[in-house]
Amino acid sequence: MKKNIQLFLVIIIISSCNHKKYENLNSLPFNELVAESDQIVIKLHDSTVEKQITSTESNPKKIFKVSAEKIDGFKSIFESAQKTGYCCCPTSNYSISLLDNNEEFGLFYVDTTEYKGKVRIYDCGYQYSYILEEQKWKRFLNETGK
Repeated sequence: MKKNIQLFLVIIIISSCNHKKYENLNSLPFNELVAESDQIVIKLHDSTVEKQITSTESNPKKIFKVSAEKIDGFKSIFESAQKTGYCCCPTSNYSISLLDNNEEFGLFYVDTTEYKGKVRIYDCGYQYSYILEEQKWKRFLNETGK
């Protein structure tokens, strides 16, 4: 009986170690999360159907895959972005999934309608966001879509 309990504890400890990396990543600032990514998937959603994207499983209108080679280009659109605090109830037009070894560890959303000429990229818990020029966002998507 004692050996079974010990074996059970060892299994729990080993399995929890595999998820520790991703739990710690969720507490990092956005730019550090992006640096940990080996791929980014951006999905355009039909904002006329859904005001808030409630699931990453919804049917996107278009998918942009940002490879490891293009992640620096993604980071560059944030160079002059304004970081803000909590944001309430933005419209979700895009979702951004940060991946490492094909496993999602970060999820962000993009609102392209709240500000004229600007977009808001915010974390899925609404705790912080970045406001950046819409032109930079569109240019990056156009370059990625090629």
